[in-house]
Amino acid sequence: MVTVLTKSDYQTLLFDIAAIYESSQKQFNKILVSAYWNIGRRIVTEEQNNDLRAEYGQRLLEKLSEDLSIKYGNGFSPTNLKYMRQFYQAYPIRQTSDELSWSHYQILATVKDKEERAQYERKAIKNNWSSRDLRSELSKDKVERFSLSLPNTQSFNAVRNTQNPVLSLTRGRLYTYRIDTTDGAPVIDCGFDVYLEGVVNSKPHYTNNAIIEFRKTADWYSIKESDAKKNELYTYQAVVRKIIDGDTLWVTIDAGFGIRLRQKLRLRSIDAPELTTTQGQKAKVFVEKILKDLPFVIIKTYKPDKFDRYLVDVFYLQGTSGSSLVAREGELLNQKLLEAGLAERWKE
Repeated sequence: MVTVLTKSDYQTLLFDIAAIYESSQKQFNKILVSAYWNIGRRIVTEEQNNDLRAEYGQRLLEKLSEDLSIKYGNGFSPTNLKYMRQFYQAYPIRQTSDELSWSHYQILATVKDKEERAQYERKAIKNNWSSRDLRSELSKDKVERFSLSLPNTQSFNAVRNTQNPVLSLTRGRLYTYRIDTTDGAPVIDCGFDVYLEGVVNSKPHYTNNAIIEFRKTADWYSIKESDAKKNELYTYQAVVRKIIDGDTLWVTIDAGFGIRLRQKLRLRSIDAPELTTTQGQKAKVFVEKILKDLPFVIIKTYKPDKFDRYLVDVFYLQGTSGSSLVAREGELLNQKLLEAGLAERWKE
Protein backbone atom coordinates (compact mmCIF):
# COMPACT_ATOMS: atom_id res chain seq x y z
CA MET A 1 0.00 0.00 0.00
CA VAL A 2 1.38 3.40 -1.01
CA THR A 3 1.19 6.05 1.69
CA VAL A 4 0.98 9.73 0.70
CA LEU A 5 2.39 12.40 2.95
CA THR A 6 -0.18 14.74 4.43
CA LYS A 7 0.20 18.43 3.66
CA SER A 8 1.31 19.17 7.25
CA ASP A 9 3.86 16.34 7.20
CA TYR A 10 5.29 17.62 3.94
CA GLN A 11 5.49 21.20 5.25
CA THR A 12 7.32 19.93 8.35
CA LEU A 13 9.77 18.00 6.14
CA LEU A 14 10.30 21.06 3.94
CA PHE A 15 10.87 23.31 6.97
CA ASP A 16 13.39 20.88 8.50
CA ILE A 17 15.40 20.52 5.29
CA ALA A 18 15.43 24.30 4.78
CA ALA A 19 16.62 24.80 8.37
CA ILE A 20 19.44 22.26 7.90
CA TYR A 21 20.54 23.91 4.67
CA GLU A 22 20.40 27.46 6.06
CA SER A 23 22.37 26.38 9.13
CA SER A 24 25.06 24.80 6.96
CA GLN A 25 25.23 27.94 4.81
CA LYS A 26 25.75 30.08 7.91
CA GLN A 27 28.52 27.79 9.11
CA PHE A 28 30.13 27.87 5.66
CA ASN A 29 29.98 31.68 5.56
CA LYS A 30 31.44 31.89 9.07
CA ILE A 31 34.37 29.62 8.12
CA LEU A 32 34.97 31.45 4.84
CA VAL A 33 34.97 34.91 6.41
CA SER A 34 37.34 33.71 9.14
CA ALA A 35 39.70 32.11 6.61
CA TYR A 36 39.84 35.19 4.39
CA TRP A 37 40.44 37.48 7.39
CA ASN A 38 43.38 35.31 8.45
CA ILE A 39 44.78 35.24 4.92
CA GLY A 40 44.52 39.03 4.78
CA ARG A 41 46.27 39.33 8.14
CA ARG A 42 49.09 37.06 6.97
CA ILE A 43 49.63 39.13 3.81
CA VAL A 44 49.64 42.44 5.69
CA THR A 45 52.05 41.07 8.31
CA GLU A 46 54.46 39.93 5.59
CA GLU A 47 54.30 43.29 3.82
CA GLN A 48 54.89 45.22 7.04
CA ASN A 49 57.73 43.00 8.24
CA ASN A 50 59.56 43.43 4.96
CA ASP A 51 58.55 47.06 4.43
CA LEU A 52 57.36 46.29 0.90
CA ARG A 53 56.57 49.18 -1.40
CA ALA A 54 53.27 49.15 -3.27
CA GLU A 55 54.79 47.84 -6.51
CA TYR A 56 56.44 44.92 -4.72
CA GLY A 57 53.28 44.28 -2.75
CA GLN A 58 51.41 44.00 -6.05
CA ARG A 59 53.96 41.54 -7.40
CA LEU A 60 53.60 39.50 -4.20
CA LEU A 61 49.83 39.23 -4.73
CA GLU A 62 50.28 38.24 -8.35
CA LYS A 63 52.80 35.53 -7.45
CA LEU A 64 50.62 34.22 -4.63
CA SER A 65 47.63 34.18 -6.99
CA GLU A 66 49.53 32.17 -9.57
CA ASP A 67 50.76 29.53 -7.11
CA LEU A 68 47.55 29.25 -5.07
CA SER A 69 45.40 28.99 -8.21
CA ILE A 70 47.55 26.11 -9.47
CA LYS A 71 47.16 24.33 -6.13
CA TYR A 72 43.53 25.11 -5.26
CA GLY A 73 41.86 26.39 -8.44
CA ASN A 74 39.55 29.40 -8.34
CA GLY A 75 39.17 31.94 -5.58
CA PHE A 76 42.71 33.33 -5.39
CA SER A 77 42.83 35.94 -8.13
CA PRO A 78 44.98 39.03 -7.39
CA THR A 79 41.76 40.99 -6.95
CA ASN A 80 40.39 38.55 -4.36
CA LEU A 81 43.67 38.56 -2.47
CA LYS A 82 43.55 42.33 -2.44
CA TYR A 83 40.01 42.15 -1.00
CA MET A 84 41.29 39.83 1.76
CA ARG A 85 44.09 42.23 2.59
CA GLN A 86 41.68 45.18 2.64
CA PHE A 87 39.25 43.15 4.79
CA TYR A 88 41.89 42.68 7.49
CA GLN A 89 42.91 46.34 7.29
CA ALA A 90 39.28 47.43 7.72
CA TYR A 91 38.69 44.95 10.58
CA PRO A 92 42.09 44.56 12.36
CA ILE A 93 40.19 43.25 15.37
CA ARG A 94 37.84 40.71 13.84
CA GLN A 95 34.37 41.56 15.06
CA THR A 96 32.25 40.32 12.19
CA SER A 97 28.69 39.04 12.11
CA ASP A 98 27.70 35.51 11.17
CA GLU A 99 24.64 37.06 9.50
CA LEU A 100 26.75 38.56 6.70
CA SER A 101 28.59 36.72 3.96
CA TRP A 102 32.03 37.22 2.47
CA SER A 103 30.37 39.13 -0.38
CA HIS A 104 29.03 41.64 2.17
CA TYR A 105 32.44 42.10 3.80
CA GLN A 106 34.16 42.54 0.45
CA ILE A 107 31.95 45.58 -0.05
CA LEU A 108 32.04 46.89 3.52
CA ALA A 109 35.85 46.74 3.61
CA THR A 110 35.98 49.37 0.86
CA VAL A 111 34.06 51.97 2.90
CA LYS A 112 36.64 54.58 3.91
CA ASP A 113 35.06 55.94 7.07
CA LYS A 114 35.08 53.53 10.01
CA GLU A 115 31.85 54.86 11.54
CA GLU A 116 30.02 54.72 8.21
CA ARG A 117 31.26 51.17 7.68
CA ALA A 118 29.85 50.10 11.05
CA GLN A 119 26.59 51.92 10.33
CA TYR A 120 26.01 50.11 7.04
CA GLU A 121 27.04 46.80 8.57
CA ARG A 122 24.27 47.22 11.16
CA LYS A 123 21.77 48.25 8.49
CA ALA A 124 22.63 45.23 6.34
CA ILE A 125 22.00 42.89 9.28
CA LYS A 126 18.81 44.62 10.45
CA ASN A 127 17.25 44.86 6.98
CA ASN A 128 18.54 41.48 5.75
CA TRP A 129 20.19 43.11 2.75
CA SER A 130 21.80 40.98 0.09
CA SER A 131 25.27 42.07 -1.00
CA ARG A 132 23.59 43.56 -4.08
CA ASP A 133 21.28 45.62 -1.82
CA LEU A 134 24.26 46.80 0.21
CA ARG A 135 26.19 47.88 -2.87
CA SER A 136 23.10 49.70 -4.16
CA GLU A 137 22.59 51.57 -0.88
CA LEU A 138 26.22 52.69 -0.74
CA SER A 139 26.01 53.90 -4.31
CA LYS A 140 22.71 55.69 -3.72
CA ASP A 141 24.07 57.43 -0.60
CA LYS A 142 27.32 58.32 -2.42
CA VAL A 143 29.43 56.77 0.34
CA GLU A 144 33.16 57.32 -0.21
CA ARG A 145 34.93 54.02 -0.89
CA PHE A 146 38.40 52.73 -1.67
CA SER A 147 39.04 51.51 -5.19
CA LEU A 148 40.60 48.07 -5.24
CA SER A 149 41.17 48.01 -8.98
CA LEU A 150 44.50 46.46 -9.86
CA PRO A 151 47.05 48.65 -11.64
CA ASN A 152 47.71 48.01 -15.29
CA THR A 153 51.07 46.24 -15.42
CA GLN A 154 51.17 45.77 -19.18
CA SER A 155 49.70 47.94 -21.90
CA PHE A 156 46.82 46.71 -24.01
CA ASN A 157 46.31 48.38 -27.36
CA ALA A 158 48.80 51.09 -26.34
CA VAL A 159 46.76 53.01 -23.71
CA ARG A 160 44.11 51.58 -21.43
CA ASN A 161 41.55 53.49 -19.37
CA THR A 162 43.21 53.39 -15.93
CA GLN A 163 39.95 54.13 -14.12
CA ASN A 164 38.53 50.68 -14.91
CA PRO A 165 35.04 51.72 -16.08
CA VAL A 166 32.23 50.01 -14.20
CA LEU A 167 29.86 48.22 -16.54
CA SER A 168 26.17 48.87 -16.14
CA LEU A 169 24.23 45.66 -15.67
CA THR A 170 20.82 44.19 -14.99
CA ARG A 171 20.58 41.01 -12.96
CA GLY A 172 17.91 38.85 -14.52
CA ARG A 173 15.41 36.40 -13.06
CA LEU A 174 15.81 32.70 -13.76
CA TYR A 175 12.97 30.75 -15.37
CA THR A 176 10.89 33.75 -16.34
CA TYR A 177 9.43 33.94 -19.83
CA ARG A 178 7.41 36.09 -22.20
CA ILE A 179 4.05 34.93 -23.55
CA ASP A 180 3.57 35.43 -27.29
CA THR A 181 0.00 35.41 -28.61
CA THR A 182 0.77 36.88 -32.03
CA ASP A 183 -0.60 33.82 -33.85
CA GLY A 184 -3.54 33.28 -31.52
CA ALA A 185 -2.75 30.42 -29.13
CA PRO A 186 -0.29 31.44 -26.40
CA VAL A 187 3.27 30.15 -26.76
CA ILE A 188 6.25 30.61 -24.46
CA ASP A 189 9.26 32.54 -25.75
CA CYS A 190 12.22 30.62 -24.35
CA GLY A 191 14.76 32.84 -26.11
CA PHE A 192 17.14 31.94 -28.94
CA ASP A 193 14.12 31.80 -31.32
CA VAL A 194 12.71 28.81 -29.44
CA TYR A 195 8.93 28.88 -28.83
CA LEU A 196 7.11 26.27 -26.77
CA GLU A 197 3.55 25.36 -27.69
CA GLY A 198 0.88 23.48 -25.78
CA VAL A 199 2.11 24.31 -22.29
CA VAL A 200 0.06 27.42 -21.46
CA ASN A 201 -3.65 26.81 -20.92
CA SER A 202 -6.18 29.12 -22.49
CA LYS A 203 -7.30 29.89 -18.92
CA PRO A 204 -6.20 32.08 -17.33
CA HIS A 205 -6.02 34.22 -20.42
CA TYR A 206 -2.57 35.74 -20.88
CA THR A 207 -2.12 38.90 -22.90
CA ASN A 208 0.65 39.24 -25.43
CA ASN A 209 4.02 39.94 -23.74
CA ALA A 210 2.72 38.86 -20.34
CA ILE A 211 5.55 37.53 -18.13
CA ILE A 212 5.31 34.17 -16.40
CA GLU A 213 7.57 32.01 -14.25
CA PHE A 214 7.65 28.26 -13.96
CA ARG A 215 8.50 25.66 -11.37
CA LYS A 216 9.12 22.02 -12.13
CA THR A 217 6.68 19.65 -10.41
CA ALA A 218 6.73 15.87 -10.04
CA ASP A 219 4.93 15.23 -13.32
CA TRP A 220 5.12 18.48 -15.34
CA TYR A 221 5.47 22.23 -14.76
CA SER A 222 3.69 24.81 -12.66
CA ILE A 223 3.23 28.17 -14.38
CA LYS A 224 2.05 31.45 -12.88
CA GLU A 225 2.23 35.14 -13.61
CA SER A 226 5.44 36.86 -12.53
CA ASP A 227 6.29 40.34 -11.29
CA ALA A 228 9.60 40.19 -13.20
CA LYS A 229 10.37 43.12 -15.49
CA LYS A 230 11.01 42.82 -19.20
CA ASN A 231 14.71 43.58 -18.79
CA GLU A 232 15.05 40.66 -16.33
CA LEU A 233 14.12 38.05 -18.94
CA TYR A 234 16.42 35.77 -20.93
CA THR A 235 18.51 34.73 -17.95
CA TYR A 236 19.70 31.15 -17.78
CA GLN A 237 21.84 28.61 -16.00
CA ALA A 238 24.55 27.34 -18.34
CA VAL A 239 27.48 24.92 -18.36
CA VAL A 240 30.68 26.17 -19.99
CA ARG A 241 31.87 23.66 -22.59
CA LYS A 242 34.77 25.50 -24.20
CA ILE A 243 36.59 28.81 -23.73
CA ILE A 244 37.51 30.04 -27.20
CA ASP A 245 39.29 33.21 -26.10
CA GLY A 246 39.04 35.90 -23.43
CA ASP A 247 35.56 37.06 -24.47
CA THR A 248 34.00 34.12 -26.35
CA LEU A 249 32.55 30.85 -24.97
CA TRP A 250 30.69 27.74 -26.03
CA VAL A 251 28.02 26.80 -23.48
CA THR A 252 25.09 24.44 -22.97
CA ILE A 253 22.08 26.42 -21.79
CA ASP A 254 19.21 25.22 -19.61
CA ALA A 255 16.32 27.09 -21.24
CA GLY A 256 13.74 25.47 -18.96
CA PHE A 257 11.03 22.89 -19.73
CA GLY A 258 13.75 20.29 -20.38
CA ILE A 259 15.17 22.30 -23.29
CA ARG A 260 18.96 22.31 -23.68
CA LEU A 261 20.65 24.58 -26.22
CA ARG A 262 24.28 24.78 -27.35
CA GLN A 263 25.33 28.35 -28.11
CA LYS A 264 28.44 30.35 -28.91
CA LEU A 265 28.36 33.52 -26.79
CA ARG A 266 30.36 36.73 -26.56
CA LEU A 267 30.84 38.79 -23.40
CA ARG A 268 28.92 42.05 -23.57
CA SER A 269 30.56 45.49 -23.57
CA ILE A 270 34.19 44.32 -23.55
CA ASP A 271 36.82 43.39 -26.11
CA ALA A 272 39.72 41.08 -25.24
CA PRO A 273 42.90 41.04 -27.36
CA GLU A 274 43.29 38.60 -30.22
CA LEU A 275 44.36 35.11 -29.22
CA THR A 276 47.47 35.46 -31.37
CA THR A 277 48.84 38.07 -28.93
CA THR A 278 50.46 37.54 -25.53
CA GLN A 279 47.71 39.51 -23.82
CA GLY A 280 45.09 37.51 -25.66
CA GLN A 281 46.60 34.28 -24.31
CA LYS A 282 46.66 35.76 -20.80
CA ALA A 283 42.98 36.75 -21.09
CA LYS A 284 42.02 33.19 -22.05
CA VAL A 285 44.04 31.68 -19.18
CA PHE A 286 42.48 34.21 -16.79
CA VAL A 287 38.96 33.11 -17.80
CA GLU A 288 39.93 29.43 -17.65
CA LYS A 289 41.20 29.82 -14.07
CA ILE A 290 38.03 31.58 -12.94
CA LEU A 291 35.60 29.14 -14.54
CA LYS A 292 37.59 25.97 -13.89
CA ASP A 293 35.60 23.35 -11.95
CA LEU A 294 32.52 25.57 -11.62
CA PRO A 295 29.42 23.37 -12.13
CA PHE A 296 27.58 26.21 -13.88
CA VAL A 297 27.41 29.94 -14.54
CA ILE A 298 24.47 32.29 -14.95
CA ILE A 299 24.14 34.15 -18.24
CA LYS A 300 22.03 37.24 -18.91
CA THR A 301 21.54 37.48 -22.67
CA TYR A 302 21.14 40.55 -24.84
CA LYS A 303 20.97 41.01 -28.61
CA PRO A 304 23.11 39.02 -31.08
CA ASP A 305 26.22 40.65 -32.55
CA LYS A 306 26.99 40.89 -36.27
CA PHE A 307 28.30 37.30 -36.21
CA ASP A 308 25.01 36.06 -34.68
CA ARG A 309 26.61 35.37 -31.29
CA TYR A 310 24.43 36.47 -28.40
CA LEU A 311 26.01 39.12 -26.19
CA VAL A 312 25.91 38.09 -22.55
CA ASP A 313 26.85 38.95 -19.01
CA VAL A 314 28.37 35.94 -17.24
CA PHE A 315 27.94 35.66 -13.46
CA TYR A 316 29.78 33.18 -11.25
CA LEU A 317 30.26 32.53 -7.55
CA GLN A 318 32.65 30.19 -5.77
CA GLY A 319 31.50 27.71 -3.15
CA THR A 320 27.76 27.52 -3.87
CA SER A 321 25.41 25.24 -5.75
CA GLY A 322 22.48 27.66 -5.63
CA SER A 323 21.68 29.10 -9.06
CA SER A 324 19.38 31.79 -7.67
CA LEU A 325 22.14 33.01 -5.34
CA VAL A 326 24.59 33.25 -8.23
CA ALA A 327 22.00 35.18 -10.26
CA ARG A 328 21.49 37.63 -7.37
CA GLU A 329 25.03 38.04 -6.04
CA GLY A 330 27.47 36.48 -8.51
CA GLU A 331 30.64 38.19 -9.73
CA LEU A 332 30.50 39.62 -13.26
CA LEU A 333 33.16 37.98 -15.43
CA ASN A 334 33.05 40.86 -17.94
CA GLN A 335 34.01 43.35 -15.21
CA LYS A 336 36.77 41.10 -13.84
CA LEU A 337 38.49 41.07 -17.23
CA LEU A 338 38.39 44.88 -17.31
CA GLU A 339 39.80 45.15 -13.79
CA ALA A 340 42.63 42.77 -14.59
CA GLY A 341 43.66 44.86 -17.61
CA LEU A 342 42.88 42.00 -19.98
CA ALA A 343 40.05 43.67 -21.91
CA GLU A 344 38.95 47.14 -22.84
CA ARG A 345 35.51 48.77 -22.84
CA TRP A 346 33.60 48.15 -26.03
CA LYS A 347 30.43 49.93 -27.07
CA GLU A 348 28.17 47.75 -29.19
